[in-house]
Amino acid sequence: MLKAVYNNPYRQFGVYSNSSKKEQLANKARMQAFLRVKKSISLPLDLLNVLPVGIRTLDTIERADAELSLPVERIKHAQFWFVKKTPIDTIAFNHLFKGEIDAAMMMWYKVRNISSLQNLFVCYLIKEDYERAIAECAVPLYDEYAADFVHLIDENAQYSVSDLINTIVETLIDEGIDLTAIAKRLDSSKWKVAIENTAVAPLLTKLEGLISTTHATKGKGPLARLNAGQQLMSDSKPLLDSLRAILSAEDTRYGIIADKVSKEVLQCSIDYYNDTSEADAPAKAMPLCKYALSIAVGNAAKQRCQDNYEKLKHYYDLMPPLKVVSEAKKIDDLISTYLKQSNTSDNALELLKKARVPLISIKEKLGCRHKYYLEISSKLSNLALNNVIDEVNDAQDGSRYQSDLFGISSQGIASLRNALKSAWSVILYLDLLERTSEAENRYHTNRQTLHSILSRAGGFSYSDSRYSLKGCAYGIKVDKRFFFTDDEFFETCKNRADYEAYLKSFPLGKHAEEANRKIEESKSHDNIMMITIGFVILLPFILIALIVSLSSGRAFVGDGSGSGYVSTDSDSVCVDSTMDSTSTDSVYADSIAAPSNDESYYYQYEDEDSEDTVSAYVDDNSYEGDSYNTDDNSYNYNYDQSNVFE
Repeated sequence: MLKAVYNNPYRQFGVYSNSSKKEQLANKARMQAFLRVKKSISLPLDLLNVLPVGIRTLDTIERADAELSLPVERIKHAQFWFVKKTPIDTIAFNHLFKGEIDAAMMMWYKVRNISSLQNLFVCYLIKEDYERAIAECAVPLYDEYAADFVHLIDENAQYSVSDLINTIVETLIDEGIDLTAIAKRLDSSKWKVAIENTAVAPLLTKLEGLISTTHATKGKGPLARLNAGQQLMSDSKPLLDSLRAILSAEDTRYGIIADKVSKEVLQCSIDYYNDTSEADAPAKAMPLCKYALSIAVGNAAKQRCQDNYEKLKHYYDLMPPLKVVSEAKKIDDLISTYLKQSNTSDNALELLKKARVPLISIKEKLGCRHKYYLEISSKLSNLALNNVIDEVNDAQDGSRYQSDLFGISSQGIASLRNALKSAWSVILYLDLLERTSEAENRYHTNRQTLHSILSRAGGFSYSDSRYSLKGCAYGIKVDKRFFFTDDEFFETCKNRADYEAYLKSFPLGKHAEEANRKIEESKSHDNIMMITIGFVILLPFILIALIVSLSSGRAFVGDGSGSGYVSTDSDSVCVDSTMDSTSTDSVYADSIAAPSNDESYYYQYEDEDSEDTVSAYVDDNSYEGDSYNTDDNSYNYNYDQSNVFE
């Protein structure tokens, strides 16, 4: 609600604007008396049912008295307060005192005079219907009763119609009411001009102030200029919109100030872009440039904005999306270094390997079909392909290679062999890149050419000659997942080697935890399989040993039973299933230990059939009916097979 209404000095005294000075002074004295004893006082024209509660103190009373001391001030404040002149007014105010504002307005609509139009105007202001307040009340009031209204307030006051209109317009605009749209719908040219003139001046003043503030940042660094330009763009837009609504874009006053704003905003864009090193500078400068172009009116201003816009747009179109700026900068730095190096396939391969990580990151963030990803991938492909072409062409030694392959010197063949091998290595990596259709066509053509050269030279066949071109592309292997994203790589994993390769490429990848789990599961499975296989292999031997251990016998070799013969002179042992020392199943010891106190023997013998050397230990508990032959220093003994350890 308007302060001009609820803080009106006439309301402070509780009188109508046409009340006598005597009534005003009487109310003033009464209020002061109450306030001095700290008592509040309420009057009917406080209109607490339709207006906010006002503040009434000794100071506010004195201030209100001062505001009504001059005739001009009394007229000004009277324009925003009620008058009482006719019996209809008395009836209407009785409704208003009760808060029945619509009923009061209905009474005033029944007549058309000074008081009814003025009181309806104030009611519409209270209801915040400013268009009806002006169009239905203020316009006819000042067209028909301007002089009478002034004399009703002060017989000696001099106030013209234009003064009355300007007071209304200025007050409403000062309180933030936009009258530009209302002005377009008014029939009164006086009011339109008044609104235009009153509204335009403060808008122009504000815009000039904004331009000066922005210009003061020149020379304070790129960020200061960028921020100032953005602030000017934000603050000037609603002001220019309001100004254009009042004056139209063809008005000279609008064109001049719009071009000034355009020039300053454009200069902020230029200063920032020229002085900054930020990778996303085109994206930040572009909105300022666009805005400057959009508000420029004069031909010179428009042309300057257009020229700078086209230059900036060129760099803007080349700029990567904001979310891959850091990756793009890494690749740009790699390319800058690469272009300073010699044109070799090895350098091309190094570029591709170093660009792998940021390129994959761009692919993950934008997708494999995104325009920028395909463009940067194609750029890398073309740069690497250029080196391949240059090196192979130089190594071919011109038409000499084409006419007589084997007429080249050994040194020339070696050089060409190395060039072709390096070139084909690069090609295998380039096969894995996505490209634009234009880059793909160029790559395909040159790949076919290189393939043809290698084929004629036997480069895909195994070679046993040091200088032969055969085999120069033989056995080159490239992991087809080299440029795969995290998800793409993980989806191809089938076994432990795959998961280990994934972790090598993406040690902190989003599937790293699962990959580690799969590897541990594979290791556990392998351990179980090794144990199982080992058990299966040993099982027959275990079963044989078990069967032998469960059978009682007297032979090391044979059917499980027998006798042994030991000769200390010949250091031999004879064992067979028939107790016949000359049996073909005999086993002879290579050495025999002397009898110990516990009559146990440890000996080694060689199986004549298998030629295996066997160690055996026989203790005295295994003998059954042992005997010693003193004639030939030999022992005859029987033993239990279960006590023999091999």
